Amino acid sequence: MPRIFFLLFALLILTSCSKTSPAGFWENFHREMLVKNISDQGPGGGHRAMHWISPKQNAFDSAAVIAFAGKNGWHLTKAYSFKQDSAAKWMYDGKATFPLSNTGFNPYDSFNNSTYSLFPRRINSDLKVYQFKTGWMAIEPGSDKSTEENGFVLVNDSASKMSVYHIWGK
Repeated sequence: MPRIFFLLFALLILTSCSKTSPAGFWENFHREMLVKNISDQGPGGGHRAMHWISPKQNAFDSAAVIAFAGKNGWHLTKAYSFKQDSAAKWMYDGKATFPLSNTGFNPYDSFNNSTYSLFPRRINSDLKVYQFKTGWMAIEPGSDKSTEENGFVLVNDSASKMSVYHIWGK
């Protein structure tokens, strides 16, 4: 009898939440070109930073990236273009970062936020940034402010490099 309860409990856990790994679906996007996958998840939140490199230009077509995200529950809300010299200012502690925190994407911030260090930037050229509503919430510490626009895809100017950044929880 205890085995039946254990099996039912295990089945309930496996089927009760369709989003068991935030942004984990990106691991299946051009898996052979994924070179970095940082994922830290805890009971209060977490983050993910991923990076792909292709030897070919136009490997990361924006339309295909946006469609893949959409099929997996991420909905495009904004798109930005940044020149290399603007993105080069995104630094924390002397390292290239993506300025993402629990308050959202802050491309013109003072860059004095240690959370930015969780998102190493590996694209150092002109780039496009796609902002997505992910269905996961990022909550600003010490407040009741939150956002679901907390998933980002960066594609370099030749579409040969791509990064994904996601933050959720507190």
